[in-house]
Amino acid sequence: AQGIKVLSINALYPFDVWNDERRAQAIELATYARECGAQGLVMCPFNQPGDTRNDAQRAAGLRTALSELALILREYGILGFIEPLGFTVSALRRKRVAVDAI
Repeated sequence: AQGIKVLSINALYPFDVWNDERRAQAIELATYARECGAQGLVMCPFNQPGDTRNDAQRAAGLRTALSELALILREYGILGFIEPLGFTVSALRRKRVAVDAI
């Protein structure tokens, strides 16, 4: 439709739990974003009760995911929009943690 622009694709979840499945999902969503002219991909962290990772493991997972995603996002020419959710059960509650990881 004329006058409508897709700004972002929502969402890669849980982006901070990086594995082969997440990589494939990221590539699929990045392809879709590029093809429809979206500027970026929304990335939501793990957000469920029962996350058995400790703070250090969550931080390491976040850094790994961001490093791997940076390569994909650059290749597809899109931005990554990290969404700190703020919920108590969220693995990434605060913006500061995301900024520090970047």
